[in-house]
Amino acid sequence: MTGTTRKLGQYTVRRRLAAGDYAEVYLCESEDNAVALKVFHLRSQQLARFIADTPGLSVAQLRQRFRDEAGLMAQFEHPHIVPVLNTGGLDSDNPYYVMPFYPATLATKIRTRNRASGAVRPLPLRAGVAVLRQILSGLSALHARNIVHRDLNPGNILIDEVGNAAIADLSVARVPWPGYTPVRPKFGAIPFISPEQQADPNATDMRGDVYSVGAIAYVILTGRIPDAALPPQRIVPDIDPDVSDWMIALLQADPDRRPRSAAEALLSLNAAMPDPERPC
Repeated sequence: MTGTTRKLGQYTVRRRLAAGDYAEVYLCESEDNAVALKVFHLRSQQLARFIADTPGLSVAQLRQRFRDEAGLMAQFEHPHIVPVLNTGGLDSDNPYYVMPFYPATLATKIRTRNRASGAVRPLPLRAGVAVLRQILSGLSALHARNIVHRDLNPGNILIDEVGNAAIADLSVARVPWPGYTPVRPKFGAIPFISPEQQADPNATDMRGDVYSVGAIAYVILTGRIPDAALPPQRIVPDIDPDVSDWMIALLQADPDRRPRSAAEALLSLNAAMPDPERPC
């Protein structure tokens, strides 16, 4: 900013962090603390195109979905789910919610300096498995309430200053109660969504999220696009064979051959590679 201080409600804006179909995220300050403020934005460049491309969708539905997402996230107090610190509105048209500021995402952690190349820098095995445990811990809390995330990918895993991971963005989550505003017929980022979700996003269940974790694991530990026919250990010999088998199990095309939930996937990961921080 040059010469002026922009405010969003009580928060002082430092810079924009991200922009999506109908919301923008800003790095802000509140009482000397850095926070991230996500605001529904009628001026989003993607909004008109998004509505035009989605028959039957309205601004009012999107605004309500934004409020639904904030309310859903606020229900959790879990170290590996991004918390909601505050909610409000700039006016009746632009609600917002406030989160802690995370300086990185899992996507930026594995990105090389040459962004144009599309190359990925794998994480060391123990560091990567530690992050996967944290993702599965947060996801287990969602699955325990029959909530399916449906859009897990490295960009939706936020990383704090000490390297802890937290799940963000429940904007397309499927919940087991009525009234959670539907948004769009298709969503999710290839190659992180399961085959059944690509066919029918509304039919996917917790096993679809498990597939997404397997795809995340494959990418962050090998630097390659997931391929269930190519065991990760063949790409990176340092990967423990049991962890390699665990990833392939999560990436099975048939959902009946995967772990049934994040909690089950976490148990099998801990069996494949015991956590040295946990007591025996």
